[in-house]
Amino acid sequence: MNDLTTAALCRELLRDLDRLAEKTVDRVRAEVPAFRVRVSRQEHWESARQCLAAALAHIGGWSQGSAQAPTTMTTPRIAQGFALADLLRALRLGATVVWGELAALAGTSPASQSVLLAATCRCWELLDVYSRAVEQAYGESARMAASRRDGNRACLLDTVISGDPRLSAFWDAASALDLPRSARFVVAQLTVATDPERTIRTLRAVESAWFQPGATGWTGLIALRAAVDPEALTAVLAKLAATAGLSSEFTTISDTPQARGEARVAAAAAGPSRPLVRYDLDRVAVMVASAPEAAAVSMRATLGPVLALPPERADPIIGTVRQWLASNQSTAVTAAMMQCHRNTVIYRLRRFQELSGHLFSDRAWLTQVILALEAHAQALV
Repeated sequence: MNDLTTAALCRELLRDLDRLAEKTVDRVRAEVPAFRVRVSRQEHWESARQCLAAALAHIGGWSQGSAQAPTTMTTPRIAQGFALADLLRALRLGATVVWGELAALAGTSPASQSVLLAATCRCWELLDVYSRAVEQAYGESARMAASRRDGNRACLLDTVISGDPRLSAFWDAASALDLPRSARFVVAQLTVATDPERTIRTLRAVESAWFQPGATGWTGLIALRAAVDPEALTAVLAKLAATAGLSSEFTTISDTPQARGEARVAAAAAGPSRPLVRYDLDRVAVMVASAPEAAAVSMRATLGPVLALPPERADPIIGTVRQWLASNQSTAVTAAMMQCHRNTVIYRLRRFQELSGHLFSDRAWLTQVILALEAHAQALV
């Protein structure tokens, strides 16, 4: 060539672009089998020709390299199921073909070597730009696909957790999520900042777990392993979540919507003093949370005279009664737990009975006191 410049070399290759695209396609299809399997030769040739034209314009210096050409090429390939490694390999092979053609045109004279060096620098610089663009396009496509899968999964899970087992949609959703029809299930409602599913799936007590976010936290369906104690799960949940509500254990997937209701009630009963509530075990807390209006009426009727006192006088009395009941009605244990004299405990218990007009020996009244104290604790949350 008389006019030996990088631009001249690239223009010469552009005049033979069809052959260059053909050679590139042959090389790529020979070394990356996915192109032979997933895309027709004509489609491959057209996209390669477009990408090569843009690349030569950049190497020749009359156009700035951009991500448009590789992105245009990458988008349909991702939809066809190509791996990122295959796409990057195809780019490197294409760059190798282009560089080989440039070297053949430049020849071996000393003057040509400096021109080829400049072209080589531009060629590999552009390969880096194209590779980053392909990685970015692939990553964005993967994020969008994951988002679609997550959205679809959330809808399916909501159908199982909130749906009607009498409808075919319930069973279609359960099948799509690959949920077992029979297992040791519980539904959990957790107050936790991040998705707990991955953490819970790693627990030895858990066979699998499916969670979805909601307005008040995360609701999940958990399948327990056949021979484990549920306490192994509750101990971890108590540490993982600020508050947690667990349903009763059930064995048929169609009972999930009912169990979700139980988990909601249990979660409503949970609070700082009792961060985890199990529907089948914490019966007083669940009973109060199930009927909050009735519980409020009972609390006012039972604790009203005490709550009418100034807080600095009412709180020690209520706290003492609560601790006395938790201590199996032992005055000595209550005094030790509250770090006060035994006579102080006796005085506060007597004062509570005087204000309420009932004695603790009245078992029916004592039951009402227990419910009222639970309602008071939940009202403070």
